[in-house]
Amino acid sequence: MSNEVIIALGSNLGDPKHNLDQAVKALSLVLDKLLIVSSYWQSQPMNMAASADKFLNAVLVVNTSLGPHDLLRTLEEIERVLGRDKEKSGTEKRNRIYDSRIIDLDIIAFGNLVLCDAKLIIPHPRARERLFVLLPLAEICPDFCFPDQKLSLAELITQAPKMEITVQGYS
Repeated sequence: MSNEVIIALGSNLGDPKHNLDQAVKALSLVLDKLLIVSSYWQSQPMNMAASADKFLNAVLVVNTSLGPHDLLRTLEEIERVLGRDKEKSGTEKRNRIYDSRIIDLDIIAFGNLVLCDAKLIIPHPRARERLFVLLPLAEICPDFCFPDQKLSLAELITQAPKMEITVQGYS
């Protein structure tokens, strides 16, 4: 059985466009089918040091026969292969101060699944507040609704904290 999954990508170290391109390529090789990739969007960093470089972000939709935890392990392995060192930033989630990263891959939605356990929360708990997820998602899936949310993407975009974000073009 195949599930439609939305994954967010972000990078602000090295060559972010190259990093996103490499992540999209890796995902297309390990998942069943890459359906669509948004434009790349440049955004200011959130909850980071003032000196942090801007991020390049995208959202993609894939089909996968992997379950949610296997998909998470696959994303973490792609991050590791592309150079992300999560050991270095082990306290970031606790403190809500994030480190710059070569690549960040997050499961935003997994079909209509709602899941909350010690390793994984689906839909992503902060996706509804992040323009760098919502705007690319609206670009490729304008009618998408989070399975545990009544608001439309347009309404979520209106309510999300404002930030500097611009579309940079296609991958």
